[in-house]
Amino acid sequence: MPDSLVAQSPIIDLHQLELTIHHNTNEVRRSNGLPELDWNEEISTIARSHSQDMAQNAYFSHVNKKGEGASERASRLGFSGIQTNKNYAVVGIGENLFATHRYEEYVVIQDSLLDQQSYKVKWKEMDVIAQEAVDAWLQSLPHRNNLLSTAYSAQGIGASIGSNGTVFVTQNLN
Repeated sequence: MPDSLVAQSPIIDLHQLELTIHHNTNEVRRSNGLPELDWNEEISTIARSHSQDMAQNAYFSHVNKKGEGASERASRLGFSGIQTNKNYAVVGIGENLFATHRYEEYVVIQDSLLDQQSYKVKWKEMDVIAQEAVDAWLQSLPHRNNLLSTAYSAQGIGASIGSNGTVFVTQNLN
């Protein structure tokens, strides 16, 4: 997609996207008889940092370009990730990732007589992107297990948009 077209895309309030994903995650947990996850801004900062790194450096992985996984990134940012209750202790944080394009439909229209191209783009609404993220995690067993785990009581969501219009979402759980 041409950069000029990406520049014309509707603005997405990334913080609202993060909160919507948080809300959608908790709806799924409630429907499965699980307690809601608390919003944790410290964990969101960790998640946001990873999404921004993926967007800026054009990659999609749980391991960043420095070789750090979720727990290492969290530790570097000062988060211990240790959670205990009467039955167990969890060390580190869980992580789910999602990436999608900003558009639902992208059509290039070539007018050979005038030697011109035009474009038809149907942009995704923020709510659609938020639901796609949660749906994708539910369709992948390891991600579903993270999302529905009773070992976690809090989550942080971080979203970022790359220069090509790709939306990156990181969900960290503790």
